[in-house]
Amino acid sequence: MGSGLSKHEDEMKSPSAKNVTAEDANRITTNLADDDEESKCPMKLSDGSYRYDWGALFRKDFPHGPNGSRPITPSEPVTQTTTTTTTTTQENATSGCPVKHQEYNVYSQPLDPTNNMPKVANQLPAPNQTRPISTKRVASSILKGGAKEGTTWTYPSPQMFYNALARKGKLSEENEEEEMMETVVALHNDMNEKSWKKVLQWEAVVFDKDEDAIAKETKLLKFQGRPTDLSPKAWFKHYVLGHPLPFDRHDWVVLRPDGSTVRYILDYYYNEPDESNSNPSSCGPSSQTLLVDVRPALDGIAPLWHRCAFMPWARHISQSTSFTPLPMLPTSGLKSQVSESVQVWQSIQASVAQSKSGQPVGNTIAPIGEQEARKLIEDFSTATQKCQKQRAALNQCASEGDCTRATMDLTIGMGQILCPLQHQTLLQVLQQNDDSTIEAALERVSECVTLKSQQHAVAKQQHPKLFS
Repeated sequence: MGSGLSKHEDEMKSPSAKNVTAEDANRITTNLADDDEESKCPMKLSDGSYRYDWGALFRKDFPHGPNGSRPITPSEPVTQTTTTTTTTTQENATSGCPVKHQEYNVYSQPLDPTNNMPKVANQLPAPNQTRPISTKRVASSILKGGAKEGTTWTYPSPQMFYNALARKGKLSEENEEEEMMETVVALHNDMNEKSWKKVLQWEAVVFDKDEDAIAKETKLLKFQGRPTDLSPKAWFKHYVLGHPLPFDRHDWVVLRPDGSTVRYILDYYYNEPDESNSNPSSCGPSSQTLLVDVRPALDGIAPLWHRCAFMPWARHISQSTSFTPLPMLPTSGLKSQVSESVQVWQSIQASVAQSKSGQPVGNTIAPIGEQEARKLIEDFSTATQKCQKQRAALNQCASEGDCTRATMDLTIGMGQILCPLQHQTLLQVLQQNDDSTIEAALERVSECVTLKSQQHAVAKQQHPKLFS
């Protein structure tokens, strides 16, 4: 969940690492696709904002309106339509932006109903990883829609966070993130709990119920990170009121007790703490430095009424809610951060554009220091000596099957020296009766050996005297 359940960018400042921060945790779920089909979804403009069919708010058949698609009963599959994302897949690219409400994991990946596991091996060490990272996952307090009654969302493990950063090319050259992951995950989880509490405060006002009661009935069905999509409110706050841009945005689809759904928009802002009031003993950013603006999306006339009438009445007249919205006007501290927020926004746009273009992300080999070069020379020398039999078998293989096995044996043998963490993980996985996980672990060893070979080649270019 990013500061959804995701949970999670290099633009946020941290005293221990400048290239990875809480925003990374908040944005790792982002995976947008292009859709040129005509639909009733909002149309994205070049500046990241949207052109919306406002007339749809007053049409009786608007999918999120009070007279839209019928509520979902507990006994039938969740198939109600929603406008969760700006894009849809090929199979649901029709008007109304339909989305099947099946069960999803924290990366909005469909879960395999036969084993309730994601279809990716994201708990294995990354190819460039050098030390173990915890794979422990923590259960949230957020009820999960589409799942068995009483099931809650489970937050990603530190290893899953690290793999997401590695996949997106967001790791620093020093790879300090291996030591930071548990701190980042704790920050991410705390922010999600606070964000969900704000959602429940909204729902309590809408249904005129106690927050504790609404918490037992309301579920999070699905969420999606949309860091490149500027919400209308965020656009207005920035371009009209001089507020910093959000570093992330998430859309959460909430399943209500009556079976209907509502989409919430969450804009996340970074608030640079005042050094005079900051705690000198604190290390890195805390959830106090992250601000979240939570409100129901204007997908119908009802959410508009809730935002313009229900919540103001509950806050100022009946005083029946403790909800405090994020102010529209920026503080003096936030005003000083506008320039930095624009740089972060531009960096996010460029990163996603590069990803969509198919260009490799984060595959450039960083400069190799002399000490690291010496270690590579030593490791490759040891691996070459210990893998002579495997290398000879590869040179002498005749059939495709024999060559495949010889290649695998050589890779595993080299991996034992060059990639001890990945090799040890493979040995552990081999004890499991899971072909897909074993295959993924083998692939990680192969990727690590390939990476070490590339680093060895770079070191040879940068430190030729060491190789003479």
